[in-house]
This record gives sequence, C-alpha cells and structure tokens, in this order.
Amino acid sequence: IINAFRDHRKFYFLGGSASWANIRGLMAANIPQLEIHEEGSYESPVVDVWGISDLSLFEEANNVFKKLDEPFFAIVQTSGNHRPYTIPEDNKGFKILTENDLLPHKVIDYGFASIEELNSFRFMDHSIGHFIKIAEQEAYADNTLFVFFGDHGIHADTGKHIPKSEA
Repeated sequence: IINAFRDHRKFYFLGGSASWANIRGLMAANIPQLEIHEEGSYESPVVDVWGISDLSLFEEANNVFKKLDEPFFAIVQTSGNHRPYTIPEDNKGFKILTENDLLPHKVIDYGFASIEELNSFRFMDHSIGHFIKIAEQEAYADNTLFVFFGDHGIHADTGKHIPKSEA
C-alpha cells in the first residue's frame, strides 16, 4: 500500500533499533526511498531495551511531520506494551494505577497478567492521545488520515470481558 503513494515521502519510526528482527532489511528492501528514524537519531533519552518511550516517539515523529510541506505516509511502531513495561518519569501527566485503585477487583479480572502490563497499555493509550493533541495544533493534521493498528494484545485470560469462542 505504501508504495502506491508515489508522490508521498515515506517514513518509518521505531523507538529502538531497526536491526531488531531485521526490520531495516525488510522495510528498506520493499519500500524505495523509505526514511527510517530509529534509536540514535532522536534527542529523547533511551528508557529501556526498546529505546525511547512511546510518548517520546510520537513527539519525535510530530517534530518531523510539522516541518513537511509535501504529503507523507508514515508508520510509527510503538513497543511500550512489551516487558519491561517502562513508563518514563516525564510522562505528560500519566497516572500509574496500583492494585488499590482497582479494588474490589484484581488486575487479572480485567485480563492483564500484572499491574505493570495494565499500566503499559494505559500508557500507550495516553501516548496516542498526547500525539493526537499535539498533531491537531499542526498544519499537517488538517489533511492527514490517522490509522492505529494493534499487532497483538494481552495474553492473560480475559475471563468474562472477552469470552472464548466455542468454535
């Protein structure tokens, strides 16, 4: 699909290294003129094995997008919902929940394996919300379609919230 946008600049943003799982090779070999932004090309600090936080990743992408005068197609791949579930101190007002905040339920009642996993998913949502908020202040947002796609979710039993199929 991305190659069908012949008049668009093409970007791929990853908080860590594009060498992981040979992402660089796969993406660069299949998308001509792809501009890869990855660990080492950002001003934001590395927070864990996945590189910069999702919040910082969206801010870094926005800093690139707002300088563009031409149309673009971009992929911004988040990773904060993976262990070690790092939430940076500079988190733009994100409130970390504790088990006490969930009482009388337990975190497993919501389908999460741990409170850290729950908070990581909540932080990813917070990061996306922050990105939309800052993007709406930029000219590019007036003519941009934002699509968010999740590659995988939680692995814990989701109980009554998402019943298993009988298929």
